[in-house]
Amino acid sequence: MDTLYANHFQLREAAFSIAPNPRFLFMSEQHREALAHLLYGIEHGSGFVLLTGEVGTGKTTLCRCLLEKIPADVDVAFIINPRLTVVELLANICDELNIGYPSDTQSNRTLIDAINHYLLAKHAEGRKTVLIIDEAQNLDGDVLEQLRLLTNLETDECKLLQIILLGQPELQHKLAQPELRQLSQRITARYHLQALSQYEISAYITHRLSVAGCNEPIFNAAAERYIHHISQGIPRLINLICDRAMLGAYAKSVKNIDRAMTRQASREVLGQNTAQTNRNRRNAAVSWAALAVAMLLIAVFVLDEDLLPPPAQQETVSVVIKHEIPQPEPKPIPRPVKTVVDNKQPEQAWAWPENVGITQSRTLAFRALFAAWGMVMPDSVKPCDYAVSEGFACLRQIGDLGRLRSLNRPVVLPWQNDAGEIVNIAVISLDGATAKVVLGGKQVQIPLTVLRQHWMETFTLLWRTPEAYSGDILPGTVGPSAKWLNQRLAELDPSLSKQSISGIYQGRWVHRVRQFQRETGLPPNGAAGPQTLIRLTTALHAPGPRLLPEPEIHTSTHAETNPTNKKPVAGSNHVLHP
Repeated sequence: MDTLYANHFQLREAAFSIAPNPRFLFMSEQHREALAHLLYGIEHGSGFVLLTGEVGTGKTTLCRCLLEKIPADVDVAFIINPRLTVVELLANICDELNIGYPSDTQSNRTLIDAINHYLLAKHAEGRKTVLIIDEAQNLDGDVLEQLRLLTNLETDECKLLQIILLGQPELQHKLAQPELRQLSQRITARYHLQALSQYEISAYITHRLSVAGCNEPIFNAAAERYIHHISQGIPRLINLICDRAMLGAYAKSVKNIDRAMTRQASREVLGQNTAQTNRNRRNAAVSWAALAVAMLLIAVFVLDEDLLPPPAQQETVSVVIKHEIPQPEPKPIPRPVKTVVDNKQPEQAWAWPENVGITQSRTLAFRALFAAWGMVMPDSVKPCDYAVSEGFACLRQIGDLGRLRSLNRPVVLPWQNDAGEIVNIAVISLDGATAKVVLGGKQVQIPLTVLRQHWMETFTLLWRTPEAYSGDILPGTVGPSAKWLNQRLAELDPSLSKQSISGIYQGRWVHRVRQFQRETGLPPNGAAGPQTLIRLTTALHAPGPRLLPEPEIHTSTHAETNPTNKKPVAGSNHVLHP
């Protein structure tokens, strides 16, 4: 590894390289959905599948990930340079698929015939052929038309050639032109990748550091907010800024990166005027927004003064807000943290334990998380590596209390103290307006209002993985994990239990997963990823700790031994003692 700061941050490899390495792909909800669209198009023999997104949003990396998940019976041609003539494109396709043709040919017909013979032969062998074209916005109109003609070869059930187009937003505009309407009508799946939100950036940075071998927080919250502001959520720019900021931290012999260091890094990689340009854009946007609001208020006042709330009502709202969101005065850590549950009850006080550092807080938090599952995490191990050895996996997520409640599992989450440091705590249960948490190894009850104020809205939970699980269970998956999923679906739906349960995840099983995803508020893409599987096991009352109280389940004992694990797992009524 050639990164100067590798040993300084205990990295195995560069965490923020801009090379499209699929191992570093941050699978946000939209990336999972986009991948499901691509795999669905391949499975069902669609003509064209379209994936677009701004420069640097991860299209190529997602495509590399797709190549690793493509079934063994699929042959792929991958074109990365689309600035080609029709003859050059056809010749490239032949080269990618090892189709023989005269080396000196300039005849479209010769190349097309060779491709058609190949497609027919592969179809007879039961194989599929997929053509993937990156940077497809650079394709000329006559080349796009030739691609459409290539998909004319088909059977009664499917196209013999499936084409995936990856491109920038301009590709959508090009395909909307009247002369390309025939191609546009053949696009059976479309997906547009958006930039990362502010909340997703923290998880993105944590994910890439973790893959590279570093599980310690490096960028503080202020630094992450600035990275989102200056990068506009574009992963490639995030990588450039983070890489340069870490180099700057290495030069200063520090391991925690703040806003000032990321600001300096952004100037070095994006140019001196970037920050001022963004400020000018923001100021212009604010000015127009303020003008629009002022004109709206004037119009409302002129049309009907009764629509404005009376002064007394406005004052009442102000008082309520002050009571609901108390603003504690900043004091050095450690210190008592005063919280008010309501105006009629006395204050509760709790304090961050003394002599508990940032690194130690993470170890103690994960130790409490494993304890909630009835396991003892050994010393000197990486929590998520230990989880895998016990038949579990770590799931890192972005979200608020609503997301926590929907997943309904104990979590470890980043907690920002008043000194701006990021420590880790374990949230063991939620009950009404309070949360049971482990702070530095000590269990306390804190109001949810305090939890929201200090929480960075990212978290990590443990979940038990199916047998032989290696990733999302996608339509067409064959093996133990597919059979496990089908068995769980049969438990959930009695109508399915009457049918034979195979080891292939397809057909009625995929339909039932989509139905379950709709019922639980997930994208109904049929891809059974961690969120779907966690909600499924919850619906089946599988053993394990829960965040939310479940009185109807507490009447029985839920400890059992997982066939894939040697250690018993605590039931949902497990109580962690300090």
